[in-house]
Amino acid sequence: MTASTQRNYGGQSAESRRAKRRQQLLETGLELLGTVGLPGLTVRGVLDHAQLAPRYFYENFQHIDELAVAVFEQLMVEMTQTGLAAVADTGQGLRKRIRAGLDAIARLLTEDPRKGRVLLVESVASPVLAPLRHQAGRALAGLVAQQADGNPGDPVATAVTARFLVGGFSETLAALIQDGDLGDRDAVVDRCTELFLACVR
Repeated sequence: MTASTQRNYGGQSAESRRAKRRQQLLETGLELLGTVGLPGLTVRGVLDHAQLAPRYFYENFQHIDELAVAVFEQLMVEMTQTGLAAVADTGQGLRKRIRAGLDAIARLLTEDPRKGRVLLVESVASPVLAPLRHQAGRALAGLVAQQADGNPGDPVATAVTARFLVGGFSETLAALIQDGDLGDRDAVVDRCTELFLACVR
């Protein structure tokens, strides 16, 4: 096989094919983590589901924990971008910003409950993902604090309030995904919006 053939196969470069396989592995990781959970995330399980040879897994990840981390980080980027985009599109009103951001995140994590389960449920019990969940909570709390209007006042009090809000909303969404006994999603978002407003003000 020539170097040219190695670089291009079926109209795709080697780099493009590798990127496609990596995305396939990430999608498989999301499917397994988000449905059967951590016990179902094994190298053999991923390869069987993705129908790939072992060498394609190991060209991207050294072990299964790396795949779990990559799935979690990809979802965190998606969730953060989704929330910020919703906030940016609603003008200057605090209530509108809060509701738009909470609604966008709630929709993302409940319309595809696999995403919510990975970020809010499976990450709690995983020694690999739990530290990332903690770091993500701190980063999200920082974004919440930035969105508050007026004088931030005591920065420690602001940080505590933001962490409380992020943690409370995360647990509420986890319950909405797992238990289904909190009622309508829109009603949950409405109530959480009022709680956010009360704490921020």
